[in-house]
Amino acid sequence: MPTKTYYLDEARTEPLTARWGWFYRNFTLSYRDQPLTPVEAGVSLAQGGYRYELPGGRYVSAQLKRNTGLQEVELLVDGQPVPGSNTHPLERIKQGWYALLLVAVLSVAFGAVALTLDSSGTLVTLGIGWPTIAEGMLFLALGWWAFSRRSALVFYVALGLLVLDWVVTLVSLAEAGARGGFGGIFIRFVICAFVYRAARAAQELQRESAASPGL
Repeated sequence: MPTKTYYLDEARTEPLTARWGWFYRNFTLSYRDQPLTPVEAGVSLAQGGYRYELPGGRYVSAQLKRNTGLQEVELLVDGQPVPGSNTHPLERIKQGWYALLLVAVLSVAFGAVALTLDSSGTLVTLGIGWPTIAEGMLFLALGWWAFSRRSALVFYVALGLLVLDWVVTLVSLAEAGARGGFGGIFIRFVICAFVYRAARAAQELQRESAASPGL
């Protein structure tokens, strides 16, 4: 059973542990290793979700939601995302950085393979080689810049380049008489979704910072 522990305070003295089974069934929540009983419960985690009361009068809500085509558990404490949970802005920014890092690593790896193992030159004719390695380094730089600066603009630039690159790739494959599989299309959609959500999260943090200039 998957288990994930979050901490509600910086001192990490308030652990909140979530457990669930396949397809998010049998969802349970515990606070400081003590099981919590929902004070309000929907039909399931996806339909209505659950609401729990914490000591001190705070409330935790848990609900399975779909965002940008992807499902995730939304955990809120008094209406605010739990630190470290999937819907927290900082976590979304981290996910966007990991997605761009994955693109960078794969691009460099494919380029290196094309240069060293493709004796027929087929991959090189498709543009896989030094251009792919350069592309990977570009996404690495953009990803780190966007992550470290929490820059929505850089995430959007990376997203635009991803879409443009994959359109060019599909055109090149079509001209070569090949076509991309469903698996590749799905992976690209997921990567774009993570980067898009990271950009939105960075915008949210920028708005919060502008609204609280003294913090």
